[in-house]
Amino acid sequence: MLLGQTLFPRPSGAFISENSEHVHISPSGIHKVAKAVYDAAKAGELSQNLWLDCDVHPKLSGREAVDWCFMVSVINFSFWAKPRFTVKDNGETLHGYLAFCCVLKRCLEAEIPITTPAYLENVSYDDFCKVLRDDYGNLLPLMFRRWQLLKECCKILVEQFDGTFLTCLKQCNNSAVNLLNIILTNFPSFSDVAIYKGKKVSFLKRAQILVADLFYCLKGEEPAAFNDIDELTMFADYRVPQLLVYFGALEYSADLRDLLVKKHLFASGDSMEVEIRGCSISAVEILEESRQLCQENNVNCNLNASVVDYFLWTYCAKHRAEVLRSVPFHRCRGIFY
Repeated sequence: MLLGQTLFPRPSGAFISENSEHVHISPSGIHKVAKAVYDAAKAGELSQNLWLDCDVHPKLSGREAVDWCFMVSVINFSFWAKPRFTVKDNGETLHGYLAFCCVLKRCLEAEIPITTPAYLENVSYDDFCKVLRDDYGNLLPLMFRRWQLLKECCKILVEQFDGTFLTCLKQCNNSAVNLLNIILTNFPSFSDVAIYKGKKVSFLKRAQILVADLFYCLKGEEPAAFNDIDELTMFADYRVPQLLVYFGALEYSADLRDLLVKKHLFASGDSMEVEIRGCSISAVEILEESRQLCQENNVNCNLNASVVDYFLWTYCAKHRAEVLRSVPFHRCRGIFY
């Protein structure tokens, strides 16, 4: 991994969890999560088609699918807001990320090339905002920054990669790790790193999601036939840690809980914020019990960190009110998650 002296996410999580002061992993809570993951696998809810089965993900292929994944990953951050970003689709009310994907789908259906790099490189801020509002006219937080990042990244694609992220994908030789290297080397906004107790650590939430989305969107077929997909960790954001606390897999100190209740706004790189993200990575890494349960009971499921992350994220979305009553999510307004 081309991170210099920076630890890759997996060893970053291990180092952070070993030295954490305000976040700790609970074996009994890990057991609860492992059982929930196993039950979902047994019920057939963790197939490799989870990404494609999501109604708001477009049914695209080839270059169009790849550029959709790239565009979304560039601005896949900070969806929490008041009022919530909301749309209604086929009788269902969607919020946040899912609502945003639905808005993108509407743009494509209206033949607005919202995921085409050549278009995004030159789109005005007014036009960008005009087509990306929710059903009530609301915009996502940090909208100007999202527009800036898309223009920056799409300019790189146009000038260096024939105007499409498909060129980057073809250069990775069917390796998830190689693709991460390409992303981090060429697109600075994906560099999700911090300093913790003198060590340079990384989380790479958006970069890893981009790699995983491409793998599942293209069904693990070339040029995304990643035989090293298991090298990815969970995607450390603000929702999955909240659910891990809900299950009891993570335990927060009284000081940290007090800040969460007060809706404290953490800065990216704050020690508590780093501990929440790092310990979440380690907690998901030690969910080996889920795999063992599947093997012992002949449940066919290729469990890895990205599949577990998707399960936890969707579980949190479905049980949002219940989870929120248990523990608030940590608030950090930035571009990494």
